[in-house]
Amino acid sequence: MKRGIEFWVSENGVCLLEGWARNGKGMYRIARSMGLSTNELHRLMAENEVIGRALSKRKEIVDLEVERALLNKALAGDVRACDYWMKYRKGQRERSSSDKHVGMEADAEIEGLLDEAGETRAIGG
Repeated sequence: MKRGIEFWVSENGVCLLEGWARNGKGMYRIARSMGLSTNELHRLMAENEVIGRALSKRKEIVDLEVERALLNKALAGDVRACDYWMKYRKGQRERSSSDKHVGMEADAEIEGLLDEAGETRAIGG
């Protein structure tokens, strides 16, 4: 069902558009889901700032924004954010390297940060 512009600039419409973009749905599929051609969608994006903004935040951008926010919290001393960040980095390193010492070093760093903050972590993460 083709919905009017009023829906797509509403809170629900914008939420739907952002979700589609964030989940990696391409412009062709988004246009079809809206009941539009790709050309109509591009024209609508150019003419309407709300729709253009909603579709501009692709999955990679949102992932990087979340990563940056988490890093800022970790750097500010949020121990839970530090724990999560180190697990994330540890996982990245273990996938890209056969050096198992990296994982042990990351665990030691996490434990040290938790000790400094007077917190404990459940065994196994």
